[in-house]
Amino acid sequence: MFQRALITFGILVIMSTILIGCMPQPKLTRRYNSDLVNIPNHPQAVNRGANLTVFSMDKPSSSSDTKLTNLSDHGQAALIEALKQTTDNNTKKLLAALGTPIKPPRNNTGDIVTNVFERRLIFSIENLTLRPADRIQWVKVVLELPKGDANFKKWDKFASSYEKVDLGKLTFTQGNEFGLEVGIPLPAGIQAGGSAKIKRDLEEELSLKQRYVAFTGTLTPKRASFIQQGVVGIDLTGNSAVDLTLEVKGCKSHKCRKMFSFSNLINEKRKYNDQDDVVLRTRRAIFPLDASQDIKAKVTFFYLIRKVTGNHRSVAEGDDSVEHVLSSYTLADHVLLVPERSLEFFSWQIQGSHGFLKIDNGSQDGPEDMYFASYDEANNFFLWLKDKKSSIISNRDLYMGDDKLTGVELSRLKIVVEQLN
Repeated sequence: MFQRALITFGILVIMSTILIGCMPQPKLTRRYNSDLVNIPNHPQAVNRGANLTVFSMDKPSSSSDTKLTNLSDHGQAALIEALKQTTDNNTKKLLAALGTPIKPPRNNTGDIVTNVFERRLIFSIENLTLRPADRIQWVKVVLELPKGDANFKKWDKFASSYEKVDLGKLTFTQGNEFGLEVGIPLPAGIQAGGSAKIKRDLEEELSLKQRYVAFTGTLTPKRASFIQQGVVGIDLTGNSAVDLTLEVKGCKSHKCRKMFSFSNLINEKRKYNDQDDVVLRTRRAIFPLDASQDIKAKVTFFYLIRKVTGNHRSVAEGDDSVEHVLSSYTLADHVLLVPERSLEFFSWQIQGSHGFLKIDNGSQDGPEDMYFASYDEANNFFLWLKDKKSSIISNRDLYMGDDKLTGVELSRLKIVVEQLN
């Protein structure tokens, strides 16, 4: 009796093993059926799991800037009237000014500020891992300024975010039915046998979704760090951008130059106005003290690779055996933030045979030198002088050196330029 039961049990075990081996296996959620890794003869692909490229550019002007067409009727009329004054009623300049976006003032003092720079940094991250299941899970980019006059002032961060989008579902169903009946004759007319029947359905459902990627960071005067954190199924590759504002040490109050500008030099009839109709304005120019070298930043890249060591064939990550590998490296080349030529600041003067043109400032110190922030401003005033042959403007006397400007000196004037840093 015991031997008969043992034989029957063994038959059932064999039948169960056969049926389990024939059960349906998952197909839809696999990346591939088999995997053969071929490592190329490329040191970077073997030793580095991710690559970072950084470059900088000027910050583009905002598309949301106010324009003439955004203003009311009264606002448009007031703007046109004001622009007529600043463009000296020059039709070509007026039309160009009307199409220019109205930007908010950079400061409340009216100063000419040239030691503050706005730059856009582009970070491009590349995944160099070998399997599709491996992904970059976390990255950190650190920018460090060298000791010197440049500091980070503020930043405006944004990134290409992965929003949550439902792309639909894929469903795959397998159904198998197995039956087995076995009979074994035994001695003395004894029959031993067994039967089994298994029906098994397997339905797989894959939801295709995208999720956003978090982007954050910290900022100090000499150090800026940006952190991206991924979520399930998201590889942190692609491009991100950050707008940074840098401030370079500027001139001290006593070394900053006072700049002169004149408006309403020309009337509506394209004739030069009399001196008492001309409007004089002065502004202080704040410029970088040192323009001898580029401003660059050292870039260090930290990244965390989610390396799948087992069950990498399935799309779902919940059954993966993973190893987290934290790595970092410093980019060989520092990123250029502000080129040397952008730090340079120039002023223009009108020179005669006995020195530079000066203007009475009403103080006991005597007349002061006249500096212009651009060649156009100096040239506009220069042409007015040539036409009007006047030694007075805006009811202020003009001097050449320590003497009042004369008609003889007017014919000898020329515009010269000077670099102030």
